[in-house]
Amino acid sequence: VESGTTTPVKVATTTRQPTVSNAEVDRMMKEFAEPAMSGIVIVRTDAVHSIKFGPVSLPKILGFKAVNGKLVETYDLTALKKAYGTTFDGVQIQTAGGKRAVTPQDVVTALGKVLRGKTAAERIGVIATKVS
Repeated sequence: VESGTTTPVKVATTTRQPTVSNAEVDRMMKEFAEPAMSGIVIVRTDAVHSIKFGPVSLPKILGFKAVNGKLVETYDLTALKKAYGTTFDGVQIQTAGGKRAVTPQDVVTALGKVLRGKTAAERIGVIATKVS
């Protein structure tokens, strides 16, 4: 602005309609987001290995994406692993193919169910350590 005046810059813009409807946003809020953020959830493998997730950790882990006009929840596996840290270290899951460590995907499977829970009991998820 050496001359003391400014010249407007023209920027090309386009209008885009949302890929999901307001009704879909309302549905996801009611069915998932509100229950998910309504309180603490617990994921555990046993009495010794458990972790609580709540208002501080969940916003870092949860997300949504549009798929064919519907909203589906997504999970940031890196943020999830960071949140539970060493909680499940040493826990082994027995599968038909042998033993393996707990993975972020195992935690997501348990978390996805409990985030929709309405009672205290429904908000505790167990990662099965014996899978058939």
